Amino acid sequence: MKKVQDYFRKGAATPIVLAASAMFALLAITGAMTTPLSAIPQVDIRTEPQSGIIATGDTFEIQLIVESSIAVNAFEGELLFDSTVLTVQGINYNTSIADLWVQEPWYSNGDGSINFAGGTTKKGGFTGTDTILTITFKSIAQGAGHIGIKNARIMQHDGLGNDALVHKSIDAIFTVEDNAYDILRTQNTRSTSIAVVPQKLSTDLNNDGKQNLVDVSIFMLHLTQKNPRSDFNGDGRTNTADLSIILDSN
Repeated sequence: MKKVQDYFRKGAATPIVLAASAMFALLAITGAMTTPLSAIPQVDIRTEPQSGIIATGDTFEIQLIVESSIAVNAFEGELLFDSTVLTVQGINYNTSIADLWVQEPWYSNGDGSINFAGGTTKKGGFTGTDTILTITFKSIAQGAGHIGIKNARIMQHDGLGNDALVHKSIDAIFTVEDNAYDILRTQNTRSTSIAVVPQKLSTDLNNDGKQNLVDVSIFMLHLTQKNPRSDFNGDGRTNTADLSIILDSN
């Protein structure tokens, strides 16, 4: 199987002081109110990478990542994918996050779905960032292959079965082309691999068709969590350079 690699563009960073001043000035002008702590999502579940361009007939892997700031112990959800463009070749669920499965993750290429429901028996639950599933896909036709997370639920490790607040998920998009950037092959000592090229991410973080202070607020949370969804310049980091980009778009 060909190894997937990401290619990122370098972006110029905005000085922290200037970026922060612009941020606070924007908040003052709009009279925005801070988000209550109880309404801030505590857990992010996402796919990585979230975009790319690959060649028809090749295989690639994506990881289902869980990032939690609080102790959690149970995970369930569904991944939906475009079965006219992509097909699942296999799922690796032998990860350090979930060691107990209600039902082993299963998939249907006919329905374009992957289902999972499991938990951890680790004392204290799970906190931090790690992979819960690794899925191997094969591209079978040209087009935009969307991969989305639906009905995700993650439970707090509180003995009460309370739901954790989960970030709204963003669909991953893999564009399949016969001559994908001339297939963008990179050489290493033993093999040739297909490069996955990140697509430009939108600064409309809540997908409401507008770019405003709400998106800036979401970005500030992404900044503290180093969430790659807000890596607008594609340099592999979420930092003040991306803050400058989202401020310029408002």
